[in-house]
Amino acid sequence: MAHPRFFLVAPLRDADEFVVEADDGPAGVRLPLGEADRHHAADVLRLHAGDHIIAVEPDGTTLDVRLIDVTRHHIAGEVRGLLPREQGPRVTLIQGLAKGSKMDLIIEKAVELGVSAVVPFQSERSVVRLDESKRRARVERWQRISLAAAKQSQRSIVPDVLDVVDTLGLVEMLPRFDHVVVLWEDERSCTFADAFKGISHRAHVAVVIGPEGGLTADEVAQCREVGAVTATLGSTILRTETAGIVGLALAVHRMGGLGGDNSE
Repeated sequence: MAHPRFFLVAPLRDADEFVVEADDGPAGVRLPLGEADRHHAADVLRLHAGDHIIAVEPDGTTLDVRLIDVTRHHIAGEVRGLLPREQGPRVTLIQGLAKGSKMDLIIEKAVELGVSAVVPFQSERSVVRLDESKRRARVERWQRISLAAAKQSQRSIVPDVLDVVDTLGLVEMLPRFDHVVVLWEDERSCTFADAFKGISHRAHVAVVIGPEGGLTADEVAQCREVGAVTATLGSTILRTETAGIVGLALAVHRMGGLGGDNSE
């Protein structure tokens, strides 16, 4: 069974002032954990001295920690060693806003699949329309979902859920990636495999998925103008949440994740 995983809010090297002297064992450091994580460790998981956890620093450094003191106010542990850092592909999902709880599902599964980041996209045909306060609240919620999914799937990073972008913001963002694939139901000739031919596994790629109503021809044209390619997943029309999960999984596998071939 995997040890519980916690993401530290600061590096341990900045926690020298929190050195804890144990009465009957090696000294440790007080772990910089948020209040919710301290509560989860002490009151939900009921961890105690002698238990092991995985602690992940903000830069992804992953540590094996043996606990020496656990309360709801502070948790201290002894670092027993470094664990391998996550070396997955760099794939960003740009997902058209979906209604209801669909975005929650997409983000949770995207993190489990190995996404680097998620960019919510409010397109012309998006049913969901968010004002500034709702947008801020949703992004905060989605980031919490990303954190929970990263813990569950034993990842060494918490993928960012960026602020919602509109079509203009999307087009301005796309040139930052090495390769962009727009999954579009009106594409007839370029398959997903075709779109990824010759792409280095070290490349940073983005997969763009439209909302329930799909992308407009103008939105697709604007993406193409900045270097994106369009691809089809076949004749079956997928729901936006299905397309996001399937498209991301195929991209991550093609780039060497999920058991894919990571040789060049």
